[in-house]
Amino acid sequence: MKNVLFVCTGNICRSPIAEGLFRRLLGNRRDIEVASAGVHAVRGQPPSLYAVQVCEEEGVDISGLRSQPVTPALIDRATHIFAMTGAHLETIQMLFPHGGEKSFLLREFEEPGTTVWRDVPDPIGLGRDVYEDCARTIKNALPSVLAFVEQGELVRPGGPRMRDLGTAMLCAESILKFSMRSPRKKNGSVKTSN
Repeated sequence: MKNVLFVCTGNICRSPIAEGLFRRLLGNRRDIEVASAGVHAVRGQPPSLYAVQVCEEEGVDISGLRSQPVTPALIDRATHIFAMTGAHLETIQMLFPHGGEKSFLLREFEEPGTTVWRDVPDPIGLGRDVYEDCARTIKNALPSVLAFVEQGELVRPGGPRMRDLGTAMLCAESILKFSMRSPRKKNGSVKTSN
C-alpha cells in the first residue's frame, strides 16, 4: 500500500486542494492512500472557502477535510511526500530527517523529465482567481505525481535511481580509500611519511 502526503503551511488551502484533486484522480483505487498536513497547521480547521469552491468546480468536495500538523506518524506512514514550497521541503527534512529521501517539491512534476524548482504560491487571503491559478498548478502536476508514485523506486524526475546513487557512493568511497593509501606526489617525487 502506498501512502501520499501533501504538505503546505496551514493545511487549509494548497494541500487540501492537492489531496482532493488527487483523490479524484485515483478514483476507486484502494492501493494508494492520500492525506494532507501543514508544517504550521492548527488541528481541526476547515479548508478555506475559496479552496472548497475551486474544488467544487472540479467535482471534488473537500469541505469535510480538517487541518492537521505534520507529525512523525504521518511522515513514517507516507511513502511519498509532496511539499508545496522549498521552505516546506526544508522544514520536513530538518524536523524529520528520515523523511527526506521520500520528500519532493510538487512542481518538480509539472514537466516530466525536468526538475523545476518553483513553489506553488500561497493563495491565503487573496482572491478567488489566485485560488483558481493555484488549483490549476496543482492539477497540472498530479498526473506525473501519480505516475511517479506507481513506479517501484523513488526517482526524482530526471535524476538517478536510488540504487545508482548507492553504486556511485560505493565507487566514490573506494576511490577515496585508494587515494588515502597511495603515496602522495609533490613536485614529481613520492612523499613518504617519517
